[in-house]
Amino acid sequence: MLLLNQINLLRDVYDNRRLLGTRTVDSYRKWASTMVRPWVESDADLRRIWELARESTDLQGQDFAQWLQELFPLLAQRKSGA
Repeated sequence: MLLLNQINLLRDVYDNRRLLGTRTVDSYRKWASTMVRPWVESDADLRRIWELARESTDLQGQDFAQWLQELFPLLAQRKSGA
């Protein structure tokens, strides 16, 4: 459940990135890359939830899914390299 909250927070940042400005968006991107990504990578269940959320572009939208992909490149590489 916490992971979905984090994804929803990132969705809010993505949707409001022009309003928030570059500095704030960059702070969230760094947080996602340095805190959320290692947390997701450390747990198989979280990775499965992440993959499901990432692949559900109909729920989140293709543009947001691509933006998330940029924040979590190691998870994408792990999936394609598996």
